[in-house]
Amino acid sequence: MQTTIGIKPSRSFPSKSDSSRFQRKFKSMLDDFSRKYPYKLRRSKSYVDTMNEVIEELNNIPYSTLATVPLHQFYNTIQNLIRDLLIDWHSTYQLNPEETFLLRNCVYHLNRLVNIVDDVTVLTLWLLDPLLINALANCMSNIDQLLSNDKEKNNFKQLSHLLDLFTTYYQRLPSNLQNTDDFQRLFEATMDCLVSSKYDQVFRKLKPKANSMTTKEYFFLIKCPLFITSNHGKIFFFHIFFY
Repeated sequence: MQTTIGIKPSRSFPSKSDSSRFQRKFKSMLDDFSRKYPYKLRRSKSYVDTMNEVIEELNNIPYSTLATVPLHQFYNTIQNLIRDLLIDWHSTYQLNPEETFLLRNCVYHLNRLVNIVDDVTVLTLWLLDPLLINALANCMSNIDQLLSNDKEKNNFKQLSHLLDLFTTYYQRLPSNLQNTDDFQRLFEATMDCLVSSKYDQVFRKLKPKANSMTTKEYFFLIKCPLFITSNHGKIFFFHIFFY
């Protein structure tokens, strides 16, 4: 994709040995993005195309630099975009190809952050936004209908990656912060997936000697149970007794 936003490719950054300069240039890039491309509730095609270019540029940033500015306000824009795209997918059962690609780029970027920062608690302010969690949970609770309408499974793949993101974040939290109500809605939605008709279909069709799993099989049979069993607090016991 041709870059049209006036930002030089990431290879123009200084070498890793000059880390402080590298960090300053990255922060300057984020400042520039925040000023030029603020979050918009109404997404025009040109806005979606531009944000795809912007976030693809961020996805080219080396891990060592990406981890140095995890609290920048531009990540609120990424969080809001993911939330809005999930809400639209849940309400209309579809996104256009450019929006699906934007969802993919945003989720990929946050997954990089969650896996690379030394202390994931610095991400809590925007990652545990109740509106974002509720948007994801609503999609998971309505997984049967969404999967029936998502023939190519492209949006479903991003939902699966989001659950990966929250699983990694949760597992990397200090144990004293894991037993909170912040995750309750997401645990409930994960249980909805495990009692859905799609889970039943996947389980019944699974071949015992298969060499690999599809995205759908891996989501229902591996990722959802992993997220549930990663919890060590009261939420897990709530589901054992009430589902």
